[in-house]
Amino acid sequence: MRYLVVSGVTGAVLLLLAGIFVYALLPGVVENRISASLQERYELEERPAVEVSSSFPPELLLGRIDRVEASIDRMTRGGVALRNVRVDL
Repeated sequence: MRYLVVSGVTGAVLLLLAGIFVYALLPGVVENRISASLQERYELEERPAVEVSSSFPPELLLGRIDRVEASIDRMTRGGVALRNVRVDL
């Protein structure tokens, strides 16, 4: 009986830690990955600032993102210098 209580408490703690990961760390991980991808794809000198939001953060694991905002301070496309580029997807 005591084993069941200990394993139940351990399971609850693991679920709590998983929930904290999803709500606190996962959006940052996704933002970092998108930023790195944009930098590589558009050959940017600096990584763009990216902000990701989801109404239910666990959906980020499935690739469902409600909003993505990217900000690029400086970039050159087709010989044209662009500054303060903001993209809201």
